[in-house]
Amino acid sequence: MPTVILVLLAIAVAVLAVSALALIRWREQQRLARAREAVHQADQITALGSTGQCLQPWLSADLLRVLANAVQFHADAFQQCGMTPNNAIIRACEQARGWQASQNSDRPPLPCDPREAQQLQQGIRFLLNYLRQSYKAGRLQARETRSYLYEARLLNLKITLAVYLAKAATAAKLNNHHQAIFYLRKAVTLLTGQDELPEELAPALEDIRSRLQHHEEEHQRNNQGTRLEAEAAALSAEDDSWKKKKFD
Repeated sequence: MPTVILVLLAIAVAVLAVSALALIRWREQQRLARAREAVHQADQITALGSTGQCLQPWLSADLLRVLANAVQFHADAFQQCGMTPNNAIIRACEQARGWQASQNSDRPPLPCDPREAQQLQQGIRFLLNYLRQSYKAGRLQARETRSYLYEARLLNLKITLAVYLAKAATAAKLNNHHQAIFYLRKAVTLLTGQDELPEELAPALEDIRSRLQHHEEEHQRNNQGTRLEAEAAALSAEDDSWKKKKFD
């Protein structure tokens, strides 16, 4: 066989080998990319499921529908990656389908325990960030995004307010006017620090100010009584001292 043919065959084999290696590498890169995408989509599904399940009792039907649609959107993207969903993903999808069905007008009271409140607020932070991302990605319109952001921020405000008022109420039961004043002042600062106080919270602000005034008056009265008692005790001690000096 001529040398030229052998050289050409060697070149062809080398090219095929390089092409095969390149194809294998490309397929591996595609597989890794799909795996990374699947992990991302799975994380979004479980985070949305957890957030929706946590906040469901206090969210509007419209915002719950947005969350349910978001779970389905990421579930479809996960399926396109060719991965098998795990139990967490399946459960999140099932929960999302039932959110609106279980929604009712009688909403439970917001948690007053700081730990429970913190868990809800973590969910709200995720929700706010997700809504902004959805708007940037073109999945939400500007008007509805503003509405949902306002709803989430208002819920966050109410949660913080509920914790302050619960602490103030506990202090009031113990006649601890100083501590009650501390938390009521924090509540007033929270509400008056808003750019625009929601109409539904205006009566709450008036009630808080009234309670604050009551505790301030009681605190001042108690302090005045304590000072009078201290002055009377000092005068009595001085009188006893005088008597001892006079009759010893």
